[in-house]
Amino acid sequence: MLYQIIASSILLGALIFGTAFVAPIAITTLGETNAGSFLRKYWVVYHRLGLFGSLSILVLTLAATTLWQTLGTSIFLSGLAIFSAICFFLGLKLIPEINAARDADQNDKFKKLHLLDVVLVGLAQLALIGSIIITVTL
Repeated sequence: MLYQIIASSILLGALIFGTAFVAPIAITTLGETNAGSFLRKYWVVYHRLGLFGSLSILVLTLAATTLWQTLGTSIFLSGLAIFSAICFFLGLKLIPEINAARDADQNDKFKKLHLLDVVLVGLAQLALIGSIIITVTL
């Protein structure tokens, strides 16, 4: 259980750090034009980190099932990890569409797709927070 808590906390911390610090610093330091090319690459890495981190937490959860978690708890925690992974996967698939909308000056489409991605990332982070809380309270 401790490994699940540590892995989930590290992943969540990295994700929050990326959205709260890296992106704003890039925009203020590099300017909007240069930050755009940096952030396009950064968000792909960010979503991949979320996806593979969530899948790693799923593996840890499944391994913990045989050691100390009840089957019901393991199913619930596995569901949260899978949900988180799906959110990051869908966000990763949205990135090319978001970039294309930005390049084509389709601001309404860009805003809608970007908002959808933000919601997906937020839901994935909430799932990670939920898994940490559930694991700590066991």
